[in-house]
Amino acid sequence: MLIGAGALWLLWRPDGTVEMRDVGGPAAFGAIDARVEAAESVRYAVAGDTAAPSDTPTGRLHLCPGEPPRAFSGPRWDRDGDRISTSVELEPENAYLCFDTTLVSEDPSRALGRPPEGALEGGINLPDRPEQAGYYHHYGPPAEANADDWGTLALVRVVEEASRCWTDYLSRVGRTEPRIGILDLSLREGGRFQGHVSHQNGLDVDVRYVRADGREGPLDLRGERGVHDLEGTVELLVCFTKPEVPVDRIFVDTALVNEFDDWTNGKIKGVKGHHNHLHLRIARPDQGAG
Repeated sequence: MLIGAGALWLLWRPDGTVEMRDVGGPAAFGAIDARVEAAESVRYAVAGDTAAPSDTPTGRLHLCPGEPPRAFSGPRWDRDGDRISTSVELEPENAYLCFDTTLVSEDPSRALGRPPEGALEGGINLPDRPEQAGYYHHYGPPAEANADDWGTLALVRVVEEASRCWTDYLSRVGRTEPRIGILDLSLREGGRFQGHVSHQNGLDVDVRYVRADGREGPLDLRGERGVHDLEGTVELLVCFTKPEVPVDRIFVDTALVNEFDDWTNGKIKGVKGHHNHLHLRIARPDQGAG
């Protein structure tokens, strides 16, 4: 039940107390702490409606309209089985999309136009602190937080799935670092992006080469080729070509392209300006690989 321009929410805590919040509608979602520490269950009610079932996820405050929560059917990183990770659904920047961790949500994102001349609709923000993630995001210009890490859901899903693959690889070789260094995706609504010819419609992501010393930081092949972990970078590319949405192009340093066994059927291209990162472009989710 909506009250005025806001919504009245009742939050039951484990000690039996009830907190009432007027969250002020969708615009205020990002300011709400949706996690309740040590809660065995969180139930919700809207001005007299019945409480949600006790299997509502720990710490989740139900804010979005929709059908009642249903039984969980997904893996630990996607409890509701809708192929939108719980981390994405709980990322404050994505609150405007009204995701719900207990319901099957639709993919709101659309890549419009082409990577060098396009836009992004319903963009998804890559979570900065995902649970048990094998990646970190480095902000480049514009350096404001959450300015340069927007993409289609398909692209964000590729990063997340690759990070889980990379974590498994590190475990197999007895290491815990480095995580994947994620650089620029797209701007929130896509469009022209300073320093890039493409990256305009949520299909591109820049990734750092893997350092052999285990450090999480930049690597410039022009002066640090001896620190490049070529085997690790190959494994990284293997991880990025495993997800369901296939990678359409992989742009690497021109001097490095011949170092790879081309298992990608010609998708690896040597392009100037990629001496400190590789650039992956996924196929449009509605078109398949090009």
